[in-house]
Amino acid sequence: MAPPHTGHPLVTHEEHRPPPTETPPADPVVFAEVRWRRAPMRRFRLKSRIGGRTMDIAMLGVGHLGEAVLAGLLDSGLPISQIWATALPEQRAAALADRYGVEVSTDNRSAVTEADLVLLSVPPVAVAPLLKAIGPDLEPDATVVSLAAGVPLSTLASSVPKGVHVARAMTNIAARARQAATALCAPEGTDLTELEDLFDRVGVTVTVDESLMDLVTAVAGSGPAFLFSLADALTTAAVDGGMEPEAARVLVDQMLLGACLHLQSSDEAPAAILERIATPGGTTRAALDVLRAGHASGTVKAAVQAATARGHALSGDDRPEPDTPAGPDHHERSAVSPDSPGSAGSAGSAGSESSGGSAGAKGSAGSLGAADSGGSEPGDIDSDHF
Repeated sequence: MAPPHTGHPLVTHEEHRPPPTETPPADPVVFAEVRWRRAPMRRFRLKSRIGGRTMDIAMLGVGHLGEAVLAGLLDSGLPISQIWATALPEQRAAALADRYGVEVSTDNRSAVTEADLVLLSVPPVAVAPLLKAIGPDLEPDATVVSLAAGVPLSTLASSVPKGVHVARAMTNIAARARQAATALCAPEGTDLTELEDLFDRVGVTVTVDESLMDLVTAVAGSGPAFLFSLADALTTAAVDGGMEPEAARVLVDQMLLGACLHLQSSDEAPAAILERIATPGGTTRAALDVLRAGHASGTVKAAVQAATARGHALSGDDRPEPDTPAGPDHHERSAVSPDSPGSAGSAGSAGSESSGGSAGAKGSAGSLGAADSGGSEPGDIDSDHF
């Protein structure tokens, strides 16, 4: 694994635009009371610091993860007029357009026209059909980056026209806060500098061999769900002990943030920190003794193995998935409301797997793979890679 890339942010500039009268705007499109029209000059150009190359981005199938990446990129200073996005249903597209000011439609083929970089944030099952649908509209030297788990580079390469570059990126929803851990892989000899620069905008980027991508998915992609599960258990325990839910949430959130920042800033191994802070006879030692008696570490390892095996299965690997006992839930009730974004039923917001079902695989070829609804509300849509 290569060390984290920490390149400088991309540099933006606006090219001179022709007079609006040269290309009349298209008819306005109305999505759930959100009215937008295509600008006369289709692109606001981004100039990369690498080789003076310009870059425009199309994001297809913006669900939970896609929205996190979108929000992080915009927060990093990327101009909204540089990004074209797609989502389903129309209400979802309208909500995204209203929330971020970017142009969002349900038409994938139109979105990729003139795009230098195409980010696919659709379920694994939808990746190949989507690429077949948009292939004729891709720029000859475009780069297509899949955020989907388990879809190998060979599948990507065989699904796009000759000359189009492909790569895989495994990131997570911390991209919204520009704190994501992203791993990239591409065919041998591919220059990933521009992609590293792009994903550095939303966190830290590493490059890995494709053989490690399923493991990366389990650790860095699904990993946030492990932390959210711990946060839920801690919050529930505090509430069960008599603490107000709001106070419990604040304390747990800040504790986890502070602990992660401490771990990141320390040269000590996590195990060494544990031993140093667990004073014999103290409260921390008592808590750790219970966790160790319950084989918490082994359970986490088994979870990583299960997620890795699921990635193998999604890629067509015939290695068997490990047997993982279901067992009872670790607590009877959750401190998180069933309707909240981080609760069960909204797996995409937790960075967990939505597998490769039919989501995102309906509709016409031109709209295939745009965000499909995983719930009854327009905002509860899971079209991401897990």
